[in-house]
Amino acid sequence: KVLLAGIAVLATAASGLDLNTGAVASLSADAAAAKNRPVSKVITLLKDMLKQLEKEATQDEEMYDKLSCWCSTNDKEKSKAIGDAESKIGDLTTKIEELTA
Repeated sequence: KVLLAGIAVLATAASGLDLNTGAVASLSADAAAAKNRPVSKVITLLKDMLKQLEKEATQDEEMYDKLSCWCSTNDKEKSKAIGDAESKIGDLTTKIEELTA
């Protein structure tokens, strides 16, 4: 009788372990299923897109700064070159008029 009672206790404890193991397996399965759910995939995709957009925004800002600097420098150089050329045209026109007169 004692032996049967011990076996019954062990069987109950073992079935309790199976329930706990089953609960852990169920939670693991739920976590794995959550990863494969379409909503989770969309969230992951959106997070990846956000990272990519932030990276591109940084690159665009750097490119804008470079082009802005180039435009400012180029505008000043070209404006000076135009002013010098107009001045030279005026001088040459005067010289031509003097030589033809």
